[in-house]
Amino acid sequence: MAKYYIIPNGKDIIAQIDAPDAEGAMADFVISMDTDMSAYFRAVTEQEYDEWRREQDSEAHERFVIDFMTSVAANDFGYNEADAACIGVKAYSIYCEGNGQTEYECIEQAVEEYEEEYGGGREGEKE
Repeated sequence: MAKYYIIPNGKDIIAQIDAPDAEGAMADFVISMDTDMSAYFRAVTEQEYDEWRREQDSEAHERFVIDFMTSVAANDFGYNEADAACIGVKAYSIYCEGNGQTEYECIEQAVEEYEEEYGGGREGEKE
């Protein structure tokens, strides 16, 4: 007999429920859920579970770094939310190239490239 881990099936939110509280949301979900549990979960081997955990950790780290870079673009460079988000993604891409730059240097490069391509975009500037 092999050991299996039960993990969420996919990366999407399983359900979004409007309810007055968490208990009500769970009750509404249970009432509306599919009786086939494979719609929500899947069984994986220990090796598949380890791979899944590494992927989850990697994705969480990527989101964390992009959020940090976006925040720096907004707070240190004065970009609005939408432009800062574009810069954050670009800075992360530069960082992943492994060119020896710090995260902040990658943000600076992304800001330069963004300004060259789009110009402006900072809070208070006319577009």
